Amino acid sequence: MTMILRPRVSCAVMGAALLATVLATGSPADATATGARTAAAAAAAPAAVDLPPLPGPFQVGTVPFELVDHSRLDPFAPAPQPRALMVQLWYPAVHADRYPLEPYLPAGAASYIDQANGLPAGTVESVRAHGRLGAPVAPTFHGWPVVLFSPGSGASRAYNTTLVEDVASHGYAVVAIDHPYDADVVEFPDGHLVLGKLTDANNVQAVQVRAQDASFVIDQLTQLNAGRRLRGVPEVPGLRGRLDVRRVAMFGHSLGGAASAAAMLADRRISAGVDLDGSLYGPVVRRGLDRPFLLMSSALHNRADDSSWAELWSHLRGWRLDLEMAGSGHLSYSDLGVLAVPLDLTALYPPEELPGLFGTIDGVRAATVAQAYLTAFFGFTLRHRADSLLQRPDPRYPEMIFQP
Repeated sequence: MTMILRPRVSCAVMGAALLATVLATGSPADATATGARTAAAAAAAPAAVDLPPLPGPFQVGTVPFELVDHSRLDPFAPAPQPRALMVQLWYPAVHADRYPLEPYLPAGAASYIDQANGLPAGTVESVRAHGRLGAPVAPTFHGWPVVLFSPGSGASRAYNTTLVEDVASHGYAVVAIDHPYDADVVEFPDGHLVLGKLTDANNVQAVQVRAQDASFVIDQLTQLNAGRRLRGVPEVPGLRGRLDVRRVAMFGHSLGGAASAAAMLADRRISAGVDLDGSLYGPVVRRGLDRPFLLMSSALHNRADDSSWAELWSHLRGWRLDLEMAGSGHLSYSDLGVLAVPLDLTALYPPEELPGLFGTIDGVRAATVAQAYLTAFFGFTLRHRADSLLQRPDPRYPEMIFQP
């Protein structure tokens, strides 16, 4: 397995799994001993670090909650039990400044990640996002289109908060999914932690399970939108009737991108998808898709060196686009790119891995570019708004290369 802040990289450019550390030990105390930093180097927690400002016109509310699928057993749990997920909903909000900021991660998971990586206590807690806990949902006539998000292999839902909040600020209800036993650590409302145990050898099964997770989440959102109270889901003012579950898209980073494609194949309610730099797995590669799909890659990964991308591309029968962000690395599509400098995260990685992981592009600039194309894509596919960003190169974003 990998270090907590080093999610498994499921794209051809990065090759095999990164170093095994934390989860092989099984405890935060042992993981601290294997962290890349020593206690002497990690003397004090950094000051608060804010994620980039929201680019859209809406304030953003958020609420995390647990969903339990009693119709299936968790294939990765050590004992038979229903599949339980942690998800987090971000949405356009009103009067959001009257509500508290939701922590970047729950306290237990944040502390575990600090210890597992040898980071100063409070490092993860120092990261501040923009979502306001339980703020009222902004009114809308037709309901907010729904966008699902699946994170990278071994990664928490929090690691892509920048892009998720950006999309929500443009008028979408975005649901990020933690996949237990796949994510390195998931904290549930009662405080217990579920640690990851999967390796790259599990990728095919993990993608299949993630696709099932996505369908289950859509089922639950449909019930919430209809006004049904679900156990463990707090009431959010104004939520009823404001999720347009007839307009659903999905995107993901790394293995989450593969899960987005697989979920589209399995569930026709998902009308569009995006893969952010992740190799693909399962039958979707050869069967393809008949709905819009967007590939966005880092600078060292494309159809020329990833056979799964090349094969899927040849079987995409709907609208399709392949974009490459010049100067980017695999983690440029996550918060780790944004936080690398202020939290000095590059010290956690061997120098030879840094070009493929972070590239040369500024992390905030990479997020700005990715966000622009994501919101253009969701506007086109879910709101039927044509956008020139998806038709030709734009001088505002010279980093984005259109692949033939």
